[in-house]
Amino acid sequence: MQRYFWLIGGSTVVVLFDLITKALAAANLVAPVELLPFLQLELTQNSGIAFGLPIPTLVTIPLSLLVIGVLGWIYLKETQTNSKLAILAFVLLIGGATSNLIDRVMTGTVTDFIVLWSIPNFNLADSAITLSVILLVIFYKRIFITSP
Repeated sequence: MQRYFWLIGGSTVVVLFDLITKALAAANLVAPVELLPFLQLELTQNSGIAFGLPIPTLVTIPLSLLVIGVLGWIYLKETQTNSKLAILAFVLLIGGATSNLIDRVMTGTVTDFIVLWSIPNFNLADSAITLSVILLVIFYKRIFITSP
């Protein structure tokens, strides 16, 4: 039961944090803002998926729902029950995916506002997803149930 609490509660925190920052960016970024030579804030709307790849919304939304459901199932069935890394990785992954899905359903696009070097614009949900994938790859054996 505690696993459900951490997964749902943690993912909700990621969603809220991301949606709040997207709303702040949409309300305040009228022109690009340079924070550092390699880091800017610039508001863009992404109608595609990762890196702006053009996929119709009619495909993106059901696909996102399916992926989120599968990720939840993998977390509950295939991860070590006491792994804090599993909780963290899946909270970031499911929270980020859910937040971008909510944004897409509400606006038809995903709000991006962070520019780092020449990487396509992204948001905090994208950062959460990226960090979770890094954790899953690096700590695979400590996160997933593996045969001896």
